[in-house]
Amino acid sequence: MRHLEAGGEEALIELRGVTKRFGEFTIRNVDLKVEEGEYFIIMGPTGSGKTLLLQLIAGIYRPDRGRIIIGGEDVTDKPPERRGVGYVPQNYALFRNMSVYDNIAYGLRVRGLRGWEVKRRVEEVAEVLDIKHLLKREVHGLSGGEQQRIALARALVVGFKVMLLDEPLSALDPYTSKRLRGFLREVHERFSSTTIHVTHDFDEAYELGDRVAVMRSGEIEQVGKPSEVVESPLSLFVAEFVGWDNIFKGKAEKGAVKVYGLGVLGNLLGHWAGGSEVYVAFRAEDVEVTNDEGLAMGVVESVSVRGLLCEASIRVGDLVVKARRPLSELRCSVGEKVWINIPKSRIKVFPST
Repeated sequence: MRHLEAGGEEALIELRGVTKRFGEFTIRNVDLKVEEGEYFIIMGPTGSGKTLLLQLIAGIYRPDRGRIIIGGEDVTDKPPERRGVGYVPQNYALFRNMSVYDNIAYGLRVRGLRGWEVKRRVEEVAEVLDIKHLLKREVHGLSGGEQQRIALARALVVGFKVMLLDEPLSALDPYTSKRLRGFLREVHERFSSTTIHVTHDFDEAYELGDRVAVMRSGEIEQVGKPSEVVESPLSLFVAEFVGWDNIFKGKAEKGAVKVYGLGVLGNLLGHWAGGSEVYVAFRAEDVEVTNDEGLAMGVVESVSVRGLLCEASIRVGDLVVKARRPLSELRCSVGEKVWINIPKSRIKVFPST
């Protein structure tokens, strides 16, 4: 596993060769750095190890091998309460038999704070998170969005500068989830915290993250800014995960790649042995649809409009190529014959294994 450097600032959180076996699943030799003040996203499909990695950072589990460094201190063998991090699990883990006020105050009281200081800090964080009107309410009966804010308040009120959020928006309806993305970013900046946020939703990661790590089967496949990961995926898995719609089998031949239906694609990046099986990938946004002669001719099978974008499925031989462009650029109808072009610089080639 390659060592994954932070973007130039001193790392606040560092994982060095972290390995953990959990039943039949294993986190394998993860190296990772997260900068102070960063909103860092760990994303990947269900079962990729995102939550387990977050729990290792939180101290809920200890690694079998490797070290975890937070703020320059080796915390590998320290329990969660001595790591200086706030952990918000996916189910929020609120105390159902307590009021909202007592839920938020709990962490302060177990640390020995009493009276006016608890009241001041609870009301202060409740004001910032816009839940002051809920302080006397019981937890049961509150909406998912309200419960999420209470869970955040309980972690923030203690003064943690590191926040670990496990799928914080996954239990919410799409409207509430989208609305609260901006809220999470606002809280992150308001409290000058360092946030590690786990999600399976790439749109969520793209909107919130300063950088993202893509996980697969217990390993990190790629780390970078969201735009970098989208534009330049390092593996076929990452390309699929971030929404590269067009992925086809091909064969390397004399410095070029042949894709049945699209012909020979030459001058592509990479060195491939003649006759080797490869995958050719390109984004729907990079497909140009025209009436002028181009790379290949096809027939439009379907057209759909999504906001200001138009998406077309174009059959080229046995292949179906997806194109997604602004409405002003993509004007075609079902059954129409069109030509497609893909800029060579926008095509990626990956090994078949």
